[in-house]
Amino acid sequence: MEKIDAETLAHGKEHGIHIADTAETQNRDAYLDPQDTMPVLGYKEADVRAEMIETLKKCIEG
Repeated sequence: MEKIDAETLAHGKEHGIHIADTAETQNRDAYLDPQDTMPVLGYKEADVRAEMIETLKKCIEG
């Protein structure tokens, strides 16, 4: 992963999050179960597809 970051930098570009850092994050237990955080943060599960459709309808209706 560090090689990918180096090659990208050699081309004058940079990832928003370095690939090596992303790989490290994915390999450790760094994620929370949403069921544990939803009550604390005060949000509920959403039907993403239905929300997207509703948003598009509102955009079309103007």
